[in-house]
Amino acid sequence: MHAYTCDGCGVISVGVASRDYVLHQDCYPEEFFSRDWPRVEWLPQVPLGRNFEDVPPFIADAASEAYKCQSVGAFRAAVLLARTVIEATCKDKDITQGTLKQKIDSLEESRLINPTLAGLSHQVRLMGNEMAHGDLDAAIDAEDCDDLLEFMSALLEEIYQRPISLARRQELNRQRKAERTTQM
Repeated sequence: MHAYTCDGCGVISVGVASRDYVLHQDCYPEEFFSRDWPRVEWLPQVPLGRNFEDVPPFIADAASEAYKCQSVGAFRAAVLLARTVIEATCKDKDITQGTLKQKIDSLEESRLINPTLAGLSHQVRLMGNEMAHGDLDAAIDAEDCDDLLEFMSALLEEIYQRPISLARRQELNRQRKAERTTQM
């Protein structure tokens, strides 16, 4: 184990390499990256979020935080945040009455999401409910967490990102047509 300073932020990081022998004091960081070292774990781990362009910032921040939780193995926290993001999205779309189940159903009834996405959102809701209500014996592994976060992301894409992306595309198309008309 050796301590290093991050070139980017100046914070101390620790590199832990698993070997049968102890590194000597003159070990250089390059040795950690040689093929003789099977694995180096850097501490603290840097949580990796995700950018959610065109999503309201308070929802995008929580969604990114869910991915940060996932990246450091905090799967329960990630799923609970994904559930929270779905509920916040409902509220942002003025769907405030009833349970989260009813709110997701209202998203579908108002045609903001399709039936498949409603079903996937219910999966996030159900697993998030288990976390929120103390059912911590519910197993969540990396793959389940990844699926549930992708379902959350699909909801954000459908409700926020796709309409804006299509509107931008439509406006560019309109501008090109207008330019062609004025050139004739």
